[in-house]
Amino acid sequence: MATQTRRTYDTEFKAAALARLSQESAAAIAADLGVHMSVIYHWKKQAGMASPASGRRRKSKRPNERQQAALLDAAKGHAISAVAKHHGVSRNTLSKWIARFGLPTAPANANGAALVPLANGSSPTLVSNGARALSPVAAVLEAKALLHGILQQLDSVASAIAAFQQVFGGPPQPASSSHGAA
Repeated sequence: MATQTRRTYDTEFKAAALARLSQESAAAIAADLGVHMSVIYHWKKQAGMASPASGRRRKSKRPNERQQAALLDAAKGHAISAVAKHHGVSRNTLSKWIARFGLPTAPANANGAALVPLANGSSPTLVSNGARALSPVAAVLEAKALLHGILQQLDSVASAIAAFQQVFGGPPQPASSSHGAA
């Protein structure tokens, strides 16, 4: 069995090959020199030349165009699975985008609230200025909390009427519209 000899290259040869990287791809240089492409990358690493994509990539703080389009569709109330399918991503990916960037809201009205229409034709969701659009479940929970607060206020009004009746012996009478009753 024949033994293979390991080829060695001097630093000048490696430097000349690496200098070509600005005009040619590593694959083209490797093919021309008769070495594997990984050898070119190894020489590049030895020379301390960083690759543009080397190291850990940082996540952007702002969504790109594709993410923006998907987030807008999700904010309109479309189902997450339908939005994900339409934009060619998984539901998990879309959910991560929503968690990272939040859902955009419609422009605020004069009261500082925005109406985000729902895709299923139901009434729009009211979103406070600076808040993000609510999912249908969150909207129901918020509406339930709002209704609970209104009911507590009505209980307070009913208590006030009951106290009035105890003190004055009857329900409060509405004010008459005429000033001089006959």
